[in-house]
Amino acid sequence: MAEMPQPVEDHNPDRYSAEAVARNAALKDRIHSAQRLMSAAVAEILTAASEADEDGTYWADGAQATDEWLVGNLKIHSRTARRWTRLARKLRDYPETRRKLASGDLNLDQLHELMKYLEPDDEAAVVAAAVHDTADDLAEAARSLRTVSRERVKQTRSERWYEGFFDHDEMKYSFSGEIPSQDGLIVDKAIQLLAWNAPEEPGYELPRHPEHRMADALVEMASNALANHSNTDVATVVIHADAEKLVSPGAVGSAEFACEVPMEAIRRMCCDGRVQLVTRDEDGVLGVGRVQRTIPPWLRRLARERDGGCRFPGCGRTYWTQIHHIIHWARGGPTDLDNLITLCGHHHRLLHEDGWRINGDPNQEVLFHLPSGTPFEWRPGERNWEILRDLDLAALHHWIQNHGLARPGSG
Repeated sequence: MAEMPQPVEDHNPDRYSAEAVARNAALKDRIHSAQRLMSAAVAEILTAASEADEDGTYWADGAQATDEWLVGNLKIHSRTARRWTRLARKLRDYPETRRKLASGDLNLDQLHELMKYLEPDDEAAVVAAAVHDTADDLAEAARSLRTVSRERVKQTRSERWYEGFFDHDEMKYSFSGEIPSQDGLIVDKAIQLLAWNAPEEPGYELPRHPEHRMADALVEMASNALANHSNTDVATVVIHADAEKLVSPGAVGSAEFACEVPMEAIRRMCCDGRVQLVTRDEDGVLGVGRVQRTIPPWLRRLARERDGGCRFPGCGRTYWTQIHHIIHWARGGPTDLDNLITLCGHHHRLLHEDGWRINGDPNQEVLFHLPSGTPFEWRPGERNWEILRDLDLAALHHWIQNHGLARPGSG
């Protein structure tokens, strides 16, 4: 007979005391009261937004649309403003739903999911039942009941957007946007495919964090688009740098109308990218580089044929690779086959921006060195436990599970 499971010991026996139960009830009353107030406040905002949208009040504040008006007045994210504007327009046809929101019987998340499938003729009965469902339950109902008209598909196309900006202090580029789900399938699959085929971290043969890999994949997609574009005027990144800083490790240059760029990153971009480098000295512009790839196509083909993929030990990636100058041209390195080697984008960044080094004859053997100067030796199947000890592998696995990622082609 199977052994009966033993009850888990509760190490806090006071959690079910009369005082604890009363405290829990008081806390629940507080959050329910606060949520009802939030719902009432949201209902008032949506009502005002609907009125502004109908009579064009937003023009008086210099806004061109209702969502801009909400952003200017409430200082909220533009995506939140767009979502609220859509809800405000829909609620004009649903008076009972507006009342439930204003009374606090519905919250904003429930409303958002409910409006995906609610029809005016069924409003009273559906809303009366929906107040008892979680937002997740309503989302599942929306997926099972929803039908999409051609008009809605056309409207979705018109609602796509993208915005990005440079944070000059943090030296980062942030972006957000929305596209129709059918287009999102293509983008998501392309990024996943590239991310899963990204090289492992050297030293312990484990994939980099999925978020890092997917971000790198997005950059690779954009880089490849620029590299293959026929119009050099529109597909060129212009970088300004002081002549004496070209070989300085910690120096920075600046991209035209954009942000500061570390000099090591500039050298990597100039290795194999479409970059126009504008150099200056104290007297002004010293020279403007030609808008072309540094390495001619015939020489690039020779290097790739010789190397057969990324030359970093254990990588071997064969697509979307880059050509690296072992001795950079800024330090007098020639652009010939004896000074060129094929690397994937990840391992190219290791050399330029993470302190790794490489030496040797690319026609025979090359040796990679860790930032410490220690020669890197790749041993398949071994693990660097000193590094593994600091990895949060449980968090990595949890991230993959939550995002539903599977290796493309695995079924």
